[in-house]
Amino acid sequence: MMSLVKELLEESRALGISHISIEDGLVLMAEAFTTSSLGGRVFVDAGAGVGFSALWILAGISDCEGCLLIAIEYERERHEKLRRNLDKVVKELGAKASAEAVRGNALEVVGALEALDYVFVDIEKPDYPKMLSILEARLRPLGVALFHNAIQPRPPEEFFEMAMSGPWRSIIIPTGPGLMLVRKR
Repeated sequence: MMSLVKELLEESRALGISHISIEDGLVLMAEAFTTSSLGGRVFVDAGAGVGFSALWILAGISDCEGCLLIAIEYERERHEKLRRNLDKVVKELGAKASAEAVRGNALEVVGALEALDYVFVDIEKPDYPKMLSILEARLRPLGVALFHNAIQPRPPEEFFEMAMSGPWRSIIIPTGPGLMLVRKR
């Protein structure tokens, strides 16, 4: 796995893609594992780039037969690399889970999906409140969403207000840039 981590990290850096840290990746992997262990089957990586964050999610669900990771990327060149990298990661991990690369706007793609169990969000920070609103109707009870950059660069205050009320329980995991873990009650 570490050779895949190194390869996808270097590819992200070479393309100038902002990426998660290894520490963030470990959190994504652990939460994906926990979610799949509790019966979760549909996982989403919104803003997947070339697949560095998807690698960590797939590592967490690799032994989950019937699990699906939907990795979303808007930019054409990145999407092509993402598709290729997902195939490679599934093969090299010997994953029982499957992965699909989808090209499109993350808000629109997630808005068209139903019954999600796990969503990692690393899109434009001003869109975080919109994504959280979309997830309110799409996440199953006890479903989880993780939002990157909860500390820096900080999303709009409206996002934090929403994540701390209504159907949500939330906590900020203080990795460097921070992850906001939001769970549906």
